[in-house]
Amino acid sequence: MSIEVRIAKVPGLLKSVVVADGSTVGQALATAEMSVDSGSLLQLDGSNTTMDANVRDGSRITISKGAKGNS
Repeated sequence: MSIEVRIAKVPGLLKSVVVADGSTVGQALATAEMSVDSGSLLQLDGSNTTMDANVRDGSRITISKGAKGNS
C-alpha cells in the first residue's frame, strides 16, 4: 500500500511524494531527493522528529532553518 507525504522546505519549496506504508522520514526525504542541512530543524506534523520516525498518509514533513540565540 502506498501513502502520500508532503514535504516543505522553508522558505519556498513544497513537494508531495508517494512512499510505501511504514516508510520513515528519511525514506520520504530520499524519495523527494531532499536533504536536511546541518543546523536545520526537522518536524513531522508540527513536532520535532528524527529521520527514523514513521510517516503516515497525509503526514507533513517540514525542514526549516534552526533558530539562533543571542550571543
